[in-house]
Amino acid sequence: MTPIIIREKEYTIAWEKLPADFVLPDEPVENINQPLLAAALTEALDIYGFITNSMLIASNFGLCAKVNGKTIVKAPDWLYIPRVFPVAEGVIRCSYTPHVEGEIPAVVMEFLSETDAGEYSVRPTYPYGKMWFYERILQIPTYVIFDTDSGFLEVRQLVSGHYEIQSHNAQGYYRN
Repeated sequence: MTPIIIREKEYTIAWEKLPADFVLPDEPVENINQPLLAAALTEALDIYGFITNSMLIASNFGLCAKVNGKTIVKAPDWLYIPRVFPVAEGVIRCSYTPHVEGEIPAVVMEFLSETDAGEYSVRPTYPYGKMWFYERILQIPTYVIFDTDSGFLEVRQLVSGHYEIQSHNAQGYYRN
């Protein structure tokens, strides 16, 4: 277990795989564009030959950690993990626990939904907000929020333990 102190409160983080009988939340996709966008992101990486067998690229896939004894599962709309440990033949990966099953995700992406501050939630108490969980517990280097209606893209980079909004260059690209 890894104790950390965030905002003067101590959190104990345990990296444990979910038990086989754990029931994952089954929340519906927010709109019909989200699966298409997730597939397009993955296909773009594949077309350019950037996908290897050691990676995990998924959508609506549970990222897990145990915080202060409570199992937390957040399922970003799209995620990219550069290196994961292989699973046994015939085993289907149903969730992912960083450090136990491989690296932390390099990128998580949320497609903006109508839930109250869901993607922007920094709630530091159980059930923990998405942004807070990705930033403070998992410490994911890049957090992207995309508004499918307006086309607005927000890229946040982890700097000294906190997300900072990034600016794009003159060509509209973000550096990583």
